[in-house]
Amino acid sequence: MALKHSNLYFALFLFLSFLQILNSQNITCIQTEILPNALDETSGIISLNQGLSFWTINDGGNDPILFEINSKSEILRRVVLKNASNIDWEDLTTDFEQYVYIADCGNNTNRSDKHAIYQILISDLITKDSISGKHIEITFDPLKPLKKRHLDIEAMCWVDHKLYLFTKNWSSWIKNKSIVYCYDTQIDSGHLNVHSRINLGWRFFAEQQITGACYDNESEHIFLISATSIYELPKIQLNKEKIKIKKRYGTFSFLSQKEAICSIGQDRFVITQEKNKQLRQKATIFEVLVNQ
Repeated sequence: MALKHSNLYFALFLFLSFLQILNSQNITCIQTEILPNALDETSGIISLNQGLSFWTINDGGNDPILFEINSKSEILRRVVLKNASNIDWEDLTTDFEQYVYIADCGNNTNRSDKHAIYQILISDLITKDSISGKHIEITFDPLKPLKKRHLDIEAMCWVDHKLYLFTKNWSSWIKNKSIVYCYDTQIDSGHLNVHSRINLGWRFFAEQQITGACYDNESEHIFLISATSIYELPKIQLNKEKIKIKKRYGTFSFLSQKEAICSIGQDRFVITQEKNKQLRQKATIFEVLVNQ
């Protein structure tokens, strides 16, 4: 009976989400490519050369490998992070000058109590096939009372020497408050305090579950992605303890398990979605334009 109810709720969510998407879509897909099987569980994406190629990772249970791919989704290189394990890699980001950071912070099943960030030299990543990175064990200052799966973090971005980590919402079907944690890369401390709370308004489940983040240097805005939407967060708002995003920056015409976002300028983004058997979708990379 519980399974039947679960399926009913899922079907209702799909129907309501579809109606809302039809009325508000403003994202155009410029290019779509199916990712190779090796990237079925893609969970993060960045570019170190202004969109000429991209680096992506898989999430938990896969090998600790960073993949360089081109816009046609062809794998150019594989780089092994030899001193790491992939407990649940969920996102990666860069300071664009010296380091790439990987967030091993996923906790979908609410069973993991180990979280880490890996710091990797860009110079090593672009020249070697096997590298080591700095392992930073992190702990969190949780909200009280601790919500179920509160520390499932699937999005991270770098802004002004700090890493901002965003929780995925598992607390409610129709409202979301993503908790933001901050790690200062200039201070050698692995304990993260609550930095702020983001209210995305009243939306259905997967519409407001944050699964990826990126920072755009030109606009100085953070962009967050969910299964149906892109949200925009100006950097200046990070100074607030409570942040409210009243409207979506972009809405897709389709629902999928979108996992990562990378800004390539002028309202264009590269996005990856994970393979999803329930939705009968393959792992895919998109270049999209947000029509303002």
